Amino acid sequence: MTLSVIPDGMRLTPTSQYLSLNLAVLVFKLIAVLDLIGAIALGFFGYWFLSSYLVFCGVVVLFADRQRRRRRYLVAPYFRPVRGLSISGRLLYENWHKFRSINALFVIPIAYYFSDVDGYVKWFALICAFTTMAMPAPAAVLSLIKYHYDANFRIVAFRRNSADIALAHKSVIMPACGLFGQVLLIFDESLSAFRERSRDRLSFWWLSETYHPLVLSNEQDHWKKVVMIELTYADFVVLDWSGEITDNMRWELQQALRACPPHRILLIGSSMKDLEESENIAVRDAARELLTAPSPEVPMTRLLFLRTLKSAMEALRVEPRSGCMLVRAKCLADSPYLDMVDWRSFEECTLADSDHANLQRAS
Repeated sequence: MTLSVIPDGMRLTPTSQYLSLNLAVLVFKLIAVLDLIGAIALGFFGYWFLSSYLVFCGVVVLFADRQRRRRRYLVAPYFRPVRGLSISGRLLYENWHKFRSINALFVIPIAYYFSDVDGYVKWFALICAFTTMAMPAPAAVLSLIKYHYDANFRIVAFRRNSADIALAHKSVIMPACGLFGQVLLIFDESLSAFRERSRDRLSFWWLSETYHPLVLSNEQDHWKKVVMIELTYADFVVLDWSGEITDNMRWELQQALRACPPHRILLIGSSMKDLEESENIAVRDAARELLTAPSPEVPMTRLLFLRTLKSAMEALRVEPRSGCMLVRAKCLADSPYLDMVDWRSFEECTLADSDHANLQRAS
C-alpha cells in the first residue's frame, strides 16, 4: 500500500487567493536564502552558534516549502484512515491561536545568547535582527508537523460560492478539517473576499491551507472535471450546504456518492428541511444515509459540528476504493495531459475488457 503520484500533465496548478500571501511566501523564501548566506558569513568569523541557528532556520523553511508543493500530488489507490487522531482530537477544542506560542521557542535561544551584551539598545537591536531572520521558521515547523500527522489524508471541501455564508466555512469548517488532513478546495473569490479578524488569519490559514486552492480555466465545464479528478483521490468529502441548494451542489453530491462510501461524506446544512423541497427529491434519500452536521454559525452548532467531525474521523479504517474510482485513476494515469483524457469514459467509468481484467488482477 504505497502512495502514487499524479502524472505531471494532470496536475492542476494551485495558486494563492491572496496577493498578500503570494508576497509572504516569496519573502519567506528570500529570508531563508539570506539565512543560509548569513550563516556562512558568521561561520567564517567563528560564530558557530549563530551560524548553526540560521542554517536550521533556512533549511526548515526551504524544506517545508518543498513538502508543501510535493504533497499536493501524493495519492493512494485505497481509502486511508486519519493518522494523527489523538493530537487532532485534542486540538479540535483548543484555541487555535495558541499555535503562535511556538514563536517564543525561536526567540529564547537568541535572547539567552546575547544576554551578556552590554547596553539595552544594542541587545534589543540584535534580538530584533535575528528574530526577523528567523521569522518564517516557526510557521515552517508548524507546517511540517501538520504534514507529518495528516499523512497526505485528502479532504475535499465543496460549498456554494457566496460571501453570505463564508464566515463559518472559512473560520471553522476548513480549519477543523485541516487538523485531520490536507484540505483541498476550488478557487472561490467570495471566500477570499471575506476578511476574518486579523488575529485569526495566521492559525486559520495554516490549518485550512486556504493559500493553496485549485484554479479553474475559463472552459465552461472545467470545474466539473476538477471535481471528478479530486474525488478520484479523495479520502473524505465535506459538502457545505448552508443556504440555498443549487443544481451544481446536487451534482457534486451525486459525484461524491459515486466516489466515496456514505460514512466518508459529511453534509453540513443550516436546515435539513431544504431537502424536502420538490427539486431536491432526487438526492433526499441518498443524503439521509450520509453523516450530517449543523452549520457551525453559533457556539452550540459549532460544538455539534466538531463532535460529528471527530466521530467520523475516528471511525475511518483502511478500505478499498470502488471500481469506478480505480477506472478513473487508470484513465488519468494513461493520459499524459488533461486535454487528452477521454472524459466521456471517465465520467461513465468504462474500460476495455482487457483493462477490466488487468484492473481485477491489480485489485
